[in-house]
Amino acid sequence: MSTAMLSKTIGGYLLAFGISTLFWGPITDKFGRKPVINLSMFTYMLASIGCALSEDFETFVLMRSLQGISVSGALISSRAMIRESHNVISAQRAMSQITLMFSIGPIIAPLIGAFLADMFGWRSIFWFLAALGGFLILLMSLTEETLHKSARQSIHPKKVAKNYLDASKNKEFMIQILCLSLSFAGFFLYIVGSPIVIYSFLGLDGSYFSYLFSALLLGVVSGFYISAKRTRHLSLSEMVGLGVIIMLLGSVINIALNSYFEPTLITVAAPLIIYSTGLVVMTPVINILIIDCFEDNRGFATSVKTFFQMSFSAVVTIFMLPLLSGDIMHFAYAQALFILLAWLSWKSKNSKNKLRRETLMASKNKGLKT
Repeated sequence: MSTAMLSKTIGGYLLAFGISTLFWGPITDKFGRKPVINLSMFTYMLASIGCALSEDFETFVLMRSLQGISVSGALISSRAMIRESHNVISAQRAMSQITLMFSIGPIIAPLIGAFLADMFGWRSIFWFLAALGGFLILLMSLTEETLHKSARQSIHPKKVAKNYLDASKNKEFMIQILCLSLSFAGFFLYIVGSPIVIYSFLGLDGSYFSYLFSALLLGVVSGFYISAKRTRHLSLSEMVGLGVIIMLLGSVINIALNSYFEPTLITVAAPLIIYSTGLVVMTPVINILIIDCFEDNRGFATSVKTFFQMSFSAVVTIFMLPLLSGDIMHFAYAQALFILLAWLSWKSKNSKNKLRRETLMASKNKGLKT
């Protein structure tokens, strides 16, 4: 399969994933978390089997898209379940653990996939995923529903449309989503572009994927450690700011190393360790802030967040990756641009909040004098 075809399959999966979240959010707020997760995983099993049995590229892309549609429902519901099961502090810890697993997933998955493909052929990857879907359904039987019937929301089109309109007008909500999407894109670019980095830029063989992903894993674990240590000492907003600053530092080092040295595995991996550390520090906290913007519609809030995050990742995969594949500096500049824009968006949010607090304080002081 060519690089262009591979980009289309991954991009199709991500695009289907992102768009479908807009429907899963209201559905899980109406019918509950467990039914949506079970339905999603059952459909994911069928789609994985379809991928394994595909005889042409068009069918394969269709089944991959169905995988994306189905798995998004489980992600939306599970994130909402976490927030409903914990207070702010414990939710941050739980989100950190989930972020750790979600960050490890894209790192380990290519290694498992490569092993299965080498040993049993590429179709075995999707038989494995089908079995994983079945295992998750069994696992869900051990959990309890977290959305009480009294808290369930209407899925009437007018109500759903109003929710999306309210979300689009909520500047704090949208800025936080933008910050997360841009930050994640700087990490995801190197995950989805790893074949280009290893084969084209570094001139190495496939055995070096494990070294690159091990470096990313080191950054993920470091970020989890920092997040666990600083939870009680920093506010949620300060934790996000810390993560963004760490990512900015990683992107600056990335440009510097690739500007002054010939690209090697070390010059590529070292700044990615720093970047992934900052991403894992930031992600669980900003997820809580985003979800809490709509406490009565947490599934809906998660769906909007995931739609923008995954859709942006799909755009990076389908459109940007081919344009950046000519030079490793293009990757470094793109990552720096993403995180710079994320930092500016976060600064603008904090500036607006500070101005709001100062205005409120001035109003209170004026009232006291009167």
